[in-house]
Amino acid sequence: MNKITIKILNHEYTIVGEESKDYLLELASYVAQEMEVILQKNPKFNYTNCAVLTAINITDQLFREKKKSEAPEREYNVLLQKQESLELELIERNLEIERLRKQLDEQGVQGMDVQRMKEEFEEKLAEKQKEVEEADRISNEFQNRMYRLQLELEKLKQK
Repeated sequence: MNKITIKILNHEYTIVGEESKDYLLELASYVAQEMEVILQKNPKFNYTNCAVLTAINITDQLFREKKKSEAPEREYNVLLQKQESLELELIERNLEIERLRKQLDEQGVQGMDVQRMKEEFEEKLAEKQKEVEEADRISNEFQNRMYRLQLELEKLKQK
């Protein structure tokens, strides 16, 4: 447990926390700086008004960063659902192809129509596979973006 005494606008406070002393000093310095900015803009504010406005401003910063970090996660979840849907559709189409192949084998049907149908199904299969690959790529991009935003959020929280 670390304990420090800090001074904010000529008032001393004792802070106790498990974080490092440097971290606690950094937090206190940030709060002091924000309060000084508010008092410079509003010199008639009393200490309580200044503290409340500072708390609101810092909370606003936190909420904005939180929203920024949640947006990619929501987008990622939408893409993940789309990917799952495409994968299910791909499985269904593969099953349909297999069913039709068995049906053709059973009936002994041959010729250009069968070949054309087979090619059409294989083209659709290839298209769906490309869509799944694209969804995977987009999903990976959003995962990377979300990771970077989470790192940024952690850095901002530490400040």
